[in-house]
Amino acid sequence: MTQKKLFKGGLHIHSTLSDGRKSPEEVVEWYKNQGYDFIFITDHNKVTDFSHLSSEDFLVLSGGEFTAGRTDLNEPLHFIGLDLPPGFITSVKDSAQKLIDEMKEAGAEVILAHPYWSGLFWQDIFPLKGILGIEIFNFGCEVEVRKGYSLVHWDDLLNRGKRLYGFAVDDSHWRIEDAGGGWIEVEAEKLDKDSIMEAIRKGAFYASSGPRILEIKLSDSIIEVETTPIVSACFLSNLHLGYCLTSNDGYSTHFQFELKHCNKFVRFECEDENHRKAWSNPFYI
Repeated sequence: MTQKKLFKGGLHIHSTLSDGRKSPEEVVEWYKNQGYDFIFITDHNKVTDFSHLSSEDFLVLSGGEFTAGRTDLNEPLHFIGLDLPPGFITSVKDSAQKLIDEMKEAGAEVILAHPYWSGLFWQDIFPLKGILGIEIFNFGCEVEVRKGYSLVHWDDLLNRGKRLYGFAVDDSHWRIEDAGGGWIEVEAEKLDKDSIMEAIRKGAFYASSGPRILEIKLSDSIIEVETTPIVSACFLSNLHLGYCLTSNDGYSTHFQFELKHCNKFVRFECEDENHRKAWSNPFYI
């Protein structure tokens, strides 16, 4: 059996081909130097073939950011399409669901971008069909206007039975220091497009702005988590259920939680001494 590895990836990145201030080549060089293994370049309203920028140890994949539909505040919904075919275009503007359907038909996986920044409520998101998850942390939105966290949106949806993954991203435009603050780490057999996309579809990843989640073990009664050194951790479940703890000796790396204390789902999040966080995907009970 092939041993799976962890690969660090950026999912929401802009270049000079839309409104970013680094060329695709500069983007690749920056993320490669920061220890990433793969990125999706997701320029606005266009999808470009970046395969020529990939190398043996760094994967550059194509994606795009598109908007459609409106909220009751007259704001559009933004969607990230991962693995969209180069040259993909759409004329859909009025219906978010039609846009999602078009992107899915083109072979992409679709993520809802920055719900808090967009002024969305769970009611705006719940009817959407076909999205893989939402951006629970958008680093660019956080450093720009402190509206990067969308954890309440996520829990509201999970509480109501909507099964969605949580993604951390940069949304880097390079006008401010908005790169390198949000990523996912994917468990895959090898560094190629098919393996990375399969792992993302299955939720075989965690999201982070700093700490690493090294291992999660789930039995019939207990969930156990191994991390890099952190100062606090929480197991969160439906409504008010869950458990949080703070390390008494400064740092901890091992945590466990009895599943009898949760209902419907449990997810893990943790925080390091620099207030950076990491989040597991939900496990459903």
